[in-house]
Amino acid sequence: MSQLGRSQQATPTRIKAVMLASVKDTIHEGSFNVEYAWARLRELYPDEIVPLKIQTAENIRSGWTTYSKLDDWFTMNKPLLIASGLTIDRSCTLPDGTVAELTVHQDCARRIINFDDTDHPFSTQDDKWGSRNNTYGDPSLPAGSPRGVRGARHTTGIYGTTAAGETMPPIYIYMILRQSRPKTSN
Repeated sequence: MSQLGRSQQATPTRIKAVMLASVKDTIHEGSFNVEYAWARLRELYPDEIVPLKIQTAENIRSGWTTYSKLDDWFTMNKPLLIASGLTIDRSCTLPDGTVAELTVHQDCARRIINFDDTDHPFSTQDDKWGSRNNTYGDPSLPAGSPRGVRGARHTTGIYGTTAAGETMPPIYIYMILRQSRPKTSN
C-alpha cells in the first residue's frame, strides 16, 4: 500500500525489509531469498511496483481505472455482490444494448450512490497569493511539490446520484474558524 500511497512511496530497500520481517521467526527464516522475491514481485506487478515519483490521488485513480483492473475487481467481488443481495447472478440487456453480467435489484439501485465534490469560491478573486488567501497543502509531500491555493472564502458542494438515476440532496461544507475550547479543571 505504501507504494501506491500519495504521501510516500516505499523504496526497494524498505519493501525488502518488510519481506524479511514477514518471514522472521517462521520456518522460512534463513531459506527466504529476498532478491528472488523482489525480482518476482516486480515481474508479477510491473505497473504497481515501479520506481517513479510521488503521484497525486487523481493520477493514482486514473491508473487504476483501466479495463483490466476493473475487470479483475469485478471478478474478485462478483461473489460478494451476489451474496450481499445487491445483485442477481443473471445477465440483463441495458437500454444501449450492452449486456451486463449481473442484474441490480431495482430496490437496491437506490442504495448504490455515487458522490462527487466541487469547490465553490465565494469571491471573484483568482487563486493568487494575497492577504485574503489561505494556502492548503499536504505537509508530508516533499519540498517543491504542488500546493493547493484557495481563496479564503469558499465552500465545498457534495453532489450525488443513485444507480437508479435519482438525484441526492446536495451537501454543503462551509469553512469555519476553529474556536478554542475553554479549559476545564478536574
